[in-house]
Amino acid sequence: MSLRSNKEIAAEIGCSVRTVLAYRKRGAPVENIDALKLWITAQRSGPIKDTAKDIHDAKLEKLLLECERLRLGNDETKSNVIPKTTAAANMGMMAAAMKARLHMLIGECPAWAGLRPHEIQARAKEWYRQTCEALHDKASACYGK
Repeated sequence: MSLRSNKEIAAEIGCSVRTVLAYRKRGAPVENIDALKLWITAQRSGPIKDTAKDIHDAKLEKLLLECERLRLGNDETKSNVIPKTTAAANMGMMAAAMKARLHMLIGECPAWAGLRPHEIQARAKEWYRQTCEALHDKASACYGK
C-alpha cells in the first residue's frame, strides 16, 4: 500500500494521476518526492541527449545499407556476381583440387626422408606454389576470369 495517494503525488509534482501511474509502472520512486523529481529529470535529460545522435547514427546506417544494396544491384547488373549454385560448385571443385594436392603431398613425403632441411624446404615451397597455382585456376571461375 502506498503511503500517499496517486492524486496527492500528482498534485505535488504538477502532473496527472495517469502520469503518476505510468511512473509507478516504470519503477519510479513515487513515495519520495525529492527522489521522484530527480528521477523525472534524469528520464527527461538522459534520452534527449542521446536521441539526436541515435537518429543520426540510424540514418547513417540506413544510408550505408542502401549504398551497399545499390552496389550489389550494380554488380549483378554487370554480371560481377555469380549465382550461389555456381559458387558452391566452384568451391567444391577447389576443395577437390586441394584434396588431390594433399594426397599427392602425402604420397611424396616418404621420399623426403633423409633430405637436408633446405631440400625439404625447397620441395615444400614448390608444392605450395603448384597448389596455389592449381587452386587459382579453379578459383578464377569464381571471378569470371
